[in-house]
Amino acid sequence: MEEELNAAKTVVPHSHIPYGPEGTGAYTKSQTTVRLAAYECIPIVLEALTSMDINPLHTFHIVDYGSADGGVDMPLLYEMVRYLRTKYDSNPPIHVSFEDQPVNDFKSTFLMLEGLLPEQEIKSFYTDFPNTFVSACGTSFYKQNSSNARQMLPPLSVHFGYSSTAEHWLQEKPCNLPNATLHVFETDEKSMKLFAIQATKDWELFLLQRAKELVAGGHLVLATLSYTMFEVEPFVPTLKAFVDDGTITEDEFVHTTFAMYYRTVDEVKAPFEVENSTVQKAGLRMLSAWEKMIESQLYQKFNENRLGVNDFARGVVSGFRAWSNSTFLSGLADTRSDQEKADIVDKFYNRLEQDVAKDPHLTSHFTATFTSTSVKSNRLYIFCL
Repeated sequence: MEEELNAAKTVVPHSHIPYGPEGTGAYTKSQTTVRLAAYECIPIVLEALTSMDINPLHTFHIVDYGSADGGVDMPLLYEMVRYLRTKYDSNPPIHVSFEDQPVNDFKSTFLMLEGLLPEQEIKSFYTDFPNTFVSACGTSFYKQNSSNARQMLPPLSVHFGYSSTAEHWLQEKPCNLPNATLHVFETDEKSMKLFAIQATKDWELFLLQRAKELVAGGHLVLATLSYTMFEVEPFVPTLKAFVDDGTITEDEFVHTTFAMYYRTVDEVKAPFEVENSTVQKAGLRMLSAWEKMIESQLYQKFNENRLGVNDFARGVVSGFRAWSNSTFLSGLADTRSDQEKADIVDKFYNRLEQDVAKDPHLTSHFTATFTSTSVKSNRLYIFCL
């Protein structure tokens, strides 16, 4: 049984394998800035809820797409359930589905929902409000209903969807980047074009899949990472130093490419602006689009002398490692043993901590920027923050 579990963990899905001890809420603890995005979206979500015609006799179905361990979005989900319980009392029944890939840390999700994580500060709507139900869906939100892939949720079954920083992950890596780990810093035009084509295809597919799932008058709120997420490449200087000292090869550097794409506002808007596009035919219409910067809490504390430089560097790298660890492992040659790969990646993150500590103000360029968009139709609202 243990061998089967270890084999499963070597398979990298379209995004990443969670890093950290399972069942500890490790992802949520490391993502201090992303958690702020969910808080920023609470007023937008509540405004959308007030506009909905809700039947208290029918189950109200909420989905958290790309939920990770669930804690990042839990405060937002809590406020949604509180609103519904305040307005409608103990009805309607509320069903919340947490969606992510099969390798996701759903153990943390359910421990958090039961209030069982040690020193848990996040409140659980499941324990605090009556007539609430939860489930997990370990299927990619890109899945389509075909002979070899199943659609994630039944048609016309979702009343409200939410997602924080998930749609930048692509279904697959279109190519390896020769000069960067992230597409926004690549200079090779052919590689950049391949990434842009994949991102266009995946964004359209994501929207169309949600349109199938949403009931008439349903809403979707998204917080998506912007093209301006990073002003400087966070990984290449340290990774190139590993090439220079012979720790890894140039080929391994090239294979360390993230299957993600940070979109511009124009790229987010594009499916809604082409006349008779498939997205328009699905009944989706855009209201507005904008960007908002959310400053890193870690950097604020460090800048105000409330956090030492080493603790600051450790926090920054912990946030990166939560979503990047499996990409660095997969970039290493198959001729290396699993232990050798693990040792190299540990060494990389230790070196990255040292590099951040040497120049901590450089991380002010790592402040998250979110693309903000609002879309309306008879079936959908999208607010991307």
